Amino acid sequence: MKPFLALEASAGSGKTFALSVRFIALILNGANINEIVALTFTRKAANEMKERVVETFLNLKEKPSELEEISKILNQSKEEILGLRDARLAKFLEGNLKITTFDSFFVMILRQFSLNMGLSSDFKIVSGLENLQRAEFALEISKDKALLKALANLIISAQNSKNSFFDALEMFYDNFGEIKCVQNSKFPSEVAVENSLRNLYEYALKKDASDQALKSFEPKKPIRLLESAFVERDSLNYRTYSKIYSPELDELFWELKANLKLYFDELEAYKLSELNKFLQIYKSVKLALNRRLNSLTFSDVSRLTYELLCKNFDAQVLYFRLDGRINHLLIDEFQDTNVTQYEIMLPLISEILSGYGQNGLGSFFYVGDIKQSIYRFRGGKKELFAKLQDDFKQIKSSSLDTNYRSFAALVKFTNAIFKDKISDFKEQLASTKKDDRILDLRVDSWCEYFVPDSDDYGFLRVVSNDDIVSEVLNQVKFLLENGVKDDDITVLCWKNEDINFISSALESAGINLVSESTSSLLQSPYVRAIVEYAKFCLFKDPIYKLNVEALLDTKIYLLDINPSKPAFLSLNYLAQKLNIDISNIDILRLFELAREFKNLADFIFNLDSFDAVISAKNSVGVKIMTVHKSKGLQFENVIVCDRIGGSKSDSSSFLAEYDVKDGWKIKQNIKKESFDEDFKNLKNRAKELEKEENLNKLYVAFTRAICGLVVIKKSSPDGRNPSFFTAYELKSSQEIVEYLDLKEFTFGQVIPSKKDEIQQVRNSKDIDIIKVARQDIDTKKDSMAKNQNAIYLGLAFHYLFEMTARFDERALWVARSAMFNKFHKFLSDDELEELFLRGLNLIKDEKFIELTTNKKIYKEQPLKFNGSLKQIDLMCIDDNEICIIDYKTSDHSIDENISQITNYRDAISKFYPNLKIKAVLFYTLKNKIQYIEI
Repeated sequence: MKPFLALEASAGSGKTFALSVRFIALILNGANINEIVALTFTRKAANEMKERVVETFLNLKEKPSELEEISKILNQSKEEILGLRDARLAKFLEGNLKITTFDSFFVMILRQFSLNMGLSSDFKIVSGLENLQRAEFALEISKDKALLKALANLIISAQNSKNSFFDALEMFYDNFGEIKCVQNSKFPSEVAVENSLRNLYEYALKKDASDQALKSFEPKKPIRLLESAFVERDSLNYRTYSKIYSPELDELFWELKANLKLYFDELEAYKLSELNKFLQIYKSVKLALNRRLNSLTFSDVSRLTYELLCKNFDAQVLYFRLDGRINHLLIDEFQDTNVTQYEIMLPLISEILSGYGQNGLGSFFYVGDIKQSIYRFRGGKKELFAKLQDDFKQIKSSSLDTNYRSFAALVKFTNAIFKDKISDFKEQLASTKKDDRILDLRVDSWCEYFVPDSDDYGFLRVVSNDDIVSEVLNQVKFLLENGVKDDDITVLCWKNEDINFISSALESAGINLVSESTSSLLQSPYVRAIVEYAKFCLFKDPIYKLNVEALLDTKIYLLDINPSKPAFLSLNYLAQKLNIDISNIDILRLFELAREFKNLADFIFNLDSFDAVISAKNSVGVKIMTVHKSKGLQFENVIVCDRIGGSKSDSSSFLAEYDVKDGWKIKQNIKKESFDEDFKNLKNRAKELEKEENLNKLYVAFTRAICGLVVIKKSSPDGRNPSFFTAYELKSSQEIVEYLDLKEFTFGQVIPSKKDEIQQVRNSKDIDIIKVARQDIDTKKDSMAKNQNAIYLGLAFHYLFEMTARFDERALWVARSAMFNKFHKFLSDDELEELFLRGLNLIKDEKFIELTTNKKIYKEQPLKFNGSLKQIDLMCIDDNEICIIDYKTSDHSIDENISQITNYRDAISKFYPNLKIKAVLFYTLKNKIQYIEI
């Protein structure tokens, strides 16, 4: 095992596989589980990796690929590896896997040092503090008239809005904390520029210049002078000034440009100095607000962790607070790391890579793909991937370049078009398995058309249409007509508003869809009606009454609201009065989010910070998402859209780019390329990086597809309406290939979706069974009459079986830890151990084994029948039969239990009339298992 390794992993090459086997290899090689930390960027990725590690470790014998790879890493036989696994199994089950996100890891550190920052260790992570932070900042600034005037000047000079200034402030806060600048710089004098312009005017007047030439030299403020076309010229030796031109004119012109540079250099220094003052006040205000509310935003978490670790790093103090060293560090998607995250982790990485690591006691592993770096907008710097290797020569490098995800034709197509477009693109030699044959593909030259080999598999299509949205609908219909299920189609677009356009088109055509809607939850008609009713009851303003009646076409009346009741109970009461179905997914989401508000008034007065969006109405259907959201995912058939509309220009007040050698470079973002070479270079670099990232986005989009890829390009783009996939001409007749120039073609056959083993009827009015994460069991009904301890016993037992990957003893031991962690506050260890023993008895019961063996298992299935929400403990399904299983920890209500499961059986029978439906009640009592078959 290489102790320090950088792994470049191309799309679909098995990055998660590599991370998980590395993690397990460390454990088998003797590493203390509590000293291993793996960091990812999202909870989803962290959960997937944790699940992969646990599943692989416990079932290593049944994982031949993982077993072989670990055997290679540790240079031991497979039998020896399995022996090591068995020897370390108990420690593994007892250990705490530290696989988490950067944010969660930083929060964990801050909680240990919270008193140092004047916070309680139970501080909350919240969103929506921006308006309050800005209000507090403005209040602090208003105490000093000079500062207030300077702030007004900065906001005005931003030439956009107050948000432009605050956005810049937040960007600097996230990335710098403070700005390196000349302190107390003065506002520059305009005299030198005015004199140079006057000299040009007098020269032109003396030479009897044309009105146009004279007008260009009339007195102007320096910032307005930048709008003059002549300033962008290298020389005034052209038509407008041909009548008066002489070398002397250029001398005067160059003097003007030199004075403009001096002026704007001084202006930039002044503005950065002023901005730095405001930044320090902003930081101070934010910290004071954090302490007062005992709350942090995620940007606060990163900034405070940076201040804590990077300014006064003491490894021993950190490890003491964390109750253990970090000897082994693994980082996922390293190309998306921003500078702040990098600098926070650098002391920890350096410590591992120093003498301690050289003793063979530590390791560092990071993985990523700079071709998939698409988070520049939030500070991601792909350059840091190579910088780490340059700075620490002991880090070795390796690569994964085999695509195991996509069919051969798709891999070959992607390689061909990106090979010469993405810098450092490594040709992927794809080994794609199909019909038990391994295909070793080479990249043919990409001329105008894709020329496949006879053994290529997969469906490819490039089609053009200036109406991208209508063409999406055409291609979705085409795939559906050719046997692809709606759930196996994903549409990728570029902006959040694109999702809404495409969703509307597909919805109007009656196509099931699952989209990441960006519409506010408050725009949902039923949610809006409840909120308007709440306002009417609180404020008694008739406008709110009219709003509700317009939304629901019904009459409403003023109701008395108990001011002390929690907000969600009052909203629930109003929903019932409006006869709104509270099982509606948006209504349930409203109730869930309202739980954090102590009463209805508190909820209403905080609506401005309510940023939830409308929930997806279906669990299955055509998926629509942005390319950013698709990263790390894979889909059977992908439709990639061209840009919908034009591109937005950069209106930020400052231009900031990071250089791995020189650090951050900051320039005022105004039109001064003609006389400021540094700014011109920085602007060009920013454009290059943006273009590289857009190509990376295209690469990410194309590599999400498994078996089918459709690209929709614009037919007739132009400079104002550019395209990712089509060359276009400028007014000068110059042809531009900004990114790709794809020709229309179709290759291969659409691969129909696999048929479900049991056909499910969607959108049924009677019943809706979906495979979703378990929701909390409803314990409200008759809860007052039941013993609270008995409720927790039942919940804990259900949770034990929900967390069990398979019905065997090893998997149950894993679930046991999860149950203890979740319910130790409510039940004693003896009670939890008793539940575990009952679970062991159940999985060993002959009848239970008979019903669950060789079946598809669905746990904790929500069931909506005749308007009522139920939940089935277990469904076991094969080709001929569905068995519904309900398990109970008490036999006190047998008649009620029988009635309940009979209703489940009858409901399922209506949905599957051609299958045999059976229902079995299992009573998991102390030391015995009883069952009743219905």
